[in-house]
Amino acid sequence: MNIERFEDGYLENFNKQCIVTEPGEYEVSFRLPPGSSEGIKIDLPKIKQNSQFLKAPSELYTPPKDCDVILLDIKKRVFYLIEIKSLKKTCDFEKVKLQLAAGFEWLKFICFCLDVDINSYTVFKVQTIANSGRANYKRILKVEEVYRTYGKHIFLDLK
Repeated sequence: MNIERFEDGYLENFNKQCIVTEPGEYEVSFRLPPGSSEGIKIDLPKIKQNSQFLKAPSELYTPPKDCDVILLDIKKRVFYLIEIKSLKKTCDFEKVKLQLAAGFEWLKFICFCLDVDINSYTVFKVQTIANSGRANYKRILKVEEVYRTYGKHIFLDLK
C-alpha cells in the first residue's frame, strides 16, 4: 500500500505494536502476530473529520459512522477494523457491528483512492473491550463475524 498518496498524519507506519488512545477513556496496544513486524495505522476518524466533502455535524446532519482505527499487517496482507469500547461504558453490540460495517465501507473508499485491490486482503472486524487490568492476549471470542477481545494489550493473532 503506497501511503505516500495520503497527506501526513492520516496513515502512520508502526513496527510490531501500535497504541491507540482516547484521552480519559482508554489506551490499548495492538501487537501484530508472529512473523509480522510492519504495519500501517489508518486514523479513520481523523480522515473523516478533515474531509472537505462532508458537512460538519449539526442538528440536520449526522456524519456517517466509522470505527476507531484500521490497522494493516503489511506482510500478511490483513486489515483489522477495530472498534474500542471502555469497560466503564456499556455498549450495544448491534451498534458496534454497524460501526465496524461502516469502517469497512470507509476502508473500501480508502483502497479505491489508493488504487489498492481490497479483495487481495483479508479483513477482520475486532471489538476491543478496554480495561485497566492485566493484559488478556489470549481471550478472544468470535461472536457472529466480529472478534471480541478484552484487555489493554491485544495480540492480533486471529484466524
